[in-house]
Amino acid sequence: MYDVIIIGSGITGAFIAHFLAKYDIKVLVLEKDVEVSDGVTKANSAIIHSGYDPKPNSLKAKLNVLGNKMYGDITKELNVNFKRIGSYTLAFDKEEEVQLKKLYQQGNKNKVETYLLGKKELRAKEPNIKETVRLGLYAPTTGIIAPWEIVYALLENAIYNGVELKTNHEVIDIKKEKNIFCVKTKENTYYTRYVINASGLFAHKITQMVTNDVDYEMRYTRGQYYVIDRGYDDYVNSVIYPTPTNKGKGVLIVPTIHGNILLGPTSEIVDNPNDTEVTKDGLHYIKEHIDYMMNHTPYKGIIRSFSGIRPKTSREDFIIEELKDVKHFIQVAGIESPGLASAPAIAKMVEDSLLKKEQLPMKSDYRVYKQKNLKISEKPIDEINRLIKQNPKYGKIICRCESITEGEIIDAIKGPLGIKTVDGIKRKVRPGSGRCQGGFCQPLIIEILARELKVRKTDILLNNVGSNILIVETKQSGGEK
Repeated sequence: MYDVIIIGSGITGAFIAHFLAKYDIKVLVLEKDVEVSDGVTKANSAIIHSGYDPKPNSLKAKLNVLGNKMYGDITKELNVNFKRIGSYTLAFDKEEEVQLKKLYQQGNKNKVETYLLGKKELRAKEPNIKETVRLGLYAPTTGIIAPWEIVYALLENAIYNGVELKTNHEVIDIKKEKNIFCVKTKENTYYTRYVINASGLFAHKITQMVTNDVDYEMRYTRGQYYVIDRGYDDYVNSVIYPTPTNKGKGVLIVPTIHGNILLGPTSEIVDNPNDTEVTKDGLHYIKEHIDYMMNHTPYKGIIRSFSGIRPKTSREDFIIEELKDVKHFIQVAGIESPGLASAPAIAKMVEDSLLKKEQLPMKSDYRVYKQKNLKISEKPIDEINRLIKQNPKYGKIICRCESITEGEIIDAIKGPLGIKTVDGIKRKVRPGSGRCQGGFCQPLIIEILARELKVRKTDILLNNVGSNILIVETKQSGGEK
């Protein structure tokens, strides 16, 4: 019997688990995928937005601004990389200029620090902005983060403090009998007093399991991206936005926390929440819009393209509330942009407004679990030598592009989250994230996973069930066919 079951281990569910971990209650996180942060969280622009863009007095505006402020302390506490690099929103014609001035006023209403800059100031800060720029809006509190890294840190801290996590546990039914929820997954059945629905793209489906009175519709928007290799630091220093439209923030230029550059996203309505296809038209659209804003874009450095789905709803705002007809069922739905920036404030709202009425007891032995961040290549040479003496596997490079060692990969497999897939290892310690995109290291990672998990290589998954990379063994031991 649990006090709280959280459905979903993306950025929202992870922050909720993190905040609830300090209470003396039983908390369970259920995730349908094999790895955590494998949905909306893994495929977005990775920006901690400043908060000038959301409509004043909306939940998005309130929680974006508060969440942005919270990231500094939380990332420091958990030892997660986070940088405030600022952003510039650009206007290239008179109509965009008028809209940008309105955004400046909106930022003032949302109590966000912003400044209007002319062409000369803009191009002094970002020399590759087109000469046709007329006006820019500078927001210094805009930040960047690797979304999955903060999810790992939050959940590892939660697990360290007693929260349970079960992956590959898709919820297929929820029933409420008296004051207890019966939550059924494909693997087992669990009982709880509270359910928090943080299931992202599938929030509507989960809520429909307990009520027929769902007053919103889900709308799925696909965003495609390019990834540019590291080494183009002279191209851009801050996040670059176009003046937003009714479709969203537009095609962006985003330096990432690891030194890559993201170009995108598109904004395409799709019917299927699993439709993450990358299209020729979508990629052409990105280049067309980037070329409108910037000179000297290093397209020759493109190493990957990908897409993700954003969970919009017909309410056009975050939905964070207890169901009126099903007490103790809390839905957290429609967490699209600026959902990443808002996530800590969303979790705090769930904690304060919806669970504090229980007067939950605090743990006396709560302790913060800090990320080790054992990136061998970033450490001083004397420390590297010391670590290799302790464990020679820290001296064996597996990923040449990112200088990731076998020891780091084994640490991820044996860590609190128990990484099991190739993509999980890629997100946790970055092998396969560099120029060759796993061309050299993927076979070695499969071998390490199989050895450490004590399974066959053919059992190793790229990401989810059914994504086996190797199908059959072509040779048996001894070289026989």
